[in-house]
Amino acid sequence: MQGVLAVIGGLTLAVCAMGVSAADRVPSNTVFTVTSDGVERELILRAQPIGTPQPLVLIFHGGGGSAQFMARRSSSFADLLLSRGYAVAFMNGSSRRDGQNLRTWNGAHCCAYAMTAKIDEGDYIDQAIATIAAQATVDRSRIFLMGHSNGGMVAYRWPATLRTKVRGIVVISSAMFADQPTILQGISAFLIHTRDDDNIAFDASFAPKQKRAWNAPPLPFLDAEARMARMLGCDSPNEQKMAEGVTRRDHSCAKGAELTVVVSATGGHAWPKSIPGFSLEDAILKFLDRQQ
Repeated sequence: MQGVLAVIGGLTLAVCAMGVSAADRVPSNTVFTVTSDGVERELILRAQPIGTPQPLVLIFHGGGGSAQFMARRSSSFADLLLSRGYAVAFMNGSSRRDGQNLRTWNGAHCCAYAMTAKIDEGDYIDQAIATIAAQATVDRSRIFLMGHSNGGMVAYRWPATLRTKVRGIVVISSAMFADQPTILQGISAFLIHTRDDDNIAFDASFAPKQKRAWNAPPLPFLDAEARMARMLGCDSPNEQKMAEGVTRRDHSCAKGAELTVVVSATGGHAWPKSIPGFSLEDAILKFLDRQQ
């Protein structure tokens, strides 16, 4: 029997999933607890109570955040995804102190507790997907990892270890490192970085505040794009100006995949981003929709 905590109208209710069809199990907001590597970890699922298979987007918060924080920050984007038939799971990083909502992810060379404790994020992701699929109707051919900052490092580094193949990754204002694991061809990627990012610099200059949480410098963003293009077997990109100071490069890649890269002069490190004349949320949604 799978225990579920349903959050409805601010109240937390215990729900038993036994003997109920997947289409009827999940209300619009559900908190699941999964056990990974002997530790209980939560996630927040937003899904429509329908029987039609739903593509699943797993969203990873930045360092120092939490699933709850990311769900609040991304509520409008999640509403947009739900309106287009996606299920959305807000994933929860690890903290040295149980219950503390200053959580990080193991990106190999960042960040803080999750890095030093060598947390197995791949097992957590696999356990989360299995738990969600037991409660909601998931289209297993369209599972996506989307992360901001430290959460984006999960999307970069962990797909190769997963038992479940992902269809694509979305990486926002994050960092790739020199020992980046190979990402299998056939996986699509959407990457964005801004030139005015004062947390993870576009040119990979290593800010002193990062040294407390990192143990290696990242690649410059353009080097990360080139590395990704080689891994995915991509051709030369078609570059378009999307708005003042915003360019998009579209690569066609092996096995029907694509690599979309957005560079903006402004927008900073934060998520969501405010970029004049350009909607990042719409661009991400269109990318996801193309991955059939």
